[in-house]
Amino acid sequence: MSKKPTKTVPGITFFTKAANLLILNFLCLICCIPVLTIADSLASLYSVMLKIVRGDEDEVVKPFFRFFGKNFVKSIPYTIVMVVSFVLILSGYIAFAYDDNMVAIGLLSGAVIIVITWFGWAIPLFAQFDNGFFAMMTNAMKLMVMNLRESLIVLIMNSYMIVLFLVVPAVFVYVLYIWGFLGLAVTARVVCDQLVPVFDELMNKSPEGEEDGE
Repeated sequence: MSKKPTKTVPGITFFTKAANLLILNFLCLICCIPVLTIADSLASLYSVMLKIVRGDEDEVVKPFFRFFGKNFVKSIPYTIVMVVSFVLILSGYIAFAYDDNMVAIGLLSGAVIIVITWFGWAIPLFAQFDNGFFAMMTNAMKLMVMNLRESLIVLIMNSYMIVLFLVVPAVFVYVLYIWGFLGLAVTARVVCDQLVPVFDELMNKSPEGEEDGE
């Protein structure tokens, strides 16, 4: 007797996807609290999301913690460089704000854009490939320059809350509540939709490079 094809119920599928986003967002935020685990937490989120986008993963909790546990040590350089970069830039803003040095502020703003976009590529690369820190950061820079459309989307998705805070602080407060539930996961989903074709092309050129640290 042949089996009847299983029908997908649109409502259930939607709520399952929404629940997965909520869970991933919560896990990522909680695991970022120790600060030293920021890069590991973000990379774990992207590791799961890359598989979800490809249709290779339905579960979210176990693969998140599997990646998180195996790549903590590898993630430390990313966290240190990321945190130090933003601390230095923020210190520069504070120092030059008092002098109204618009040239310096403009340069610092450019640095923020580069750092956000650079790490916006580096973290998903870390989630997908098993290379050393310097090789990964170099590849992230190359891909950022070679894929300007994707880089623009990466920048927008990773900086819209900062822009909202600076431009419309009253709205930022309300959006922050929603972001707390879904922001990181939705950002990862949109970014992964853009980066998966790029990563797949890289893996087709170099099959041995398909190693995501798990």
